[in-house]
Amino acid sequence: MQTETNTRPQAPWRVVTNQNLAENYAEGPRIKVRCVDPRGLYYDFLRRRQGDVFYLVPQWITVVDPITGGPVKENGEVKKRVVTAEEQFNPNTMMRVEEETQENVTSAQGAINKMQDEIGEEKSPKRRSNA
Repeated sequence: MQTETNTRPQAPWRVVTNQNLAENYAEGPRIKVRCVDPRGLYYDFLRRRQGDVFYLVPQWITVVDPITGGPVKENGEVKKRVVTAEEQFNPNTMMRVEEETQENVTSAQGAINKMQDEIGEEKSPKRRSNA
C-alpha cells in the first residue's frame, strides 16, 4: 500500500499565521486608527472596513533579501526587525482617533446588512413633511 507524503514546499522561515500572530508583537507605542478607505484594508488577518476602529501594534518581521527573496541570516539565525506602529500608519487608508474611541470590526454579515439598508433607503419613497 502506498502512503501519501507531504509535498508542500516549506517556507524558509517561520510563517506568521492567525494562531501565532501575538508572538510577533513587539514592545512599543500603539496607535488607535479608523479605516477611511471605502475599499477597506487587511490588518492582523482581518478585513477592516470603512469606519472600523483598531490598534496598529509594533510587530517583528523577518528581514528579506530583495535579490533572493529569502530571509537574511546573521550567525545562522534569521534576522528580524521591528516595524513600528508609526511605520504601519498610512494616511491614505486610515486616520488617528482618540484613545477613548471604542474599537469595532464590521463582520461580513454586518457589511451586507448595512449595504441592504442603504439600498432600501434609496428605493423607498421620501416622506413629505406636513409643514
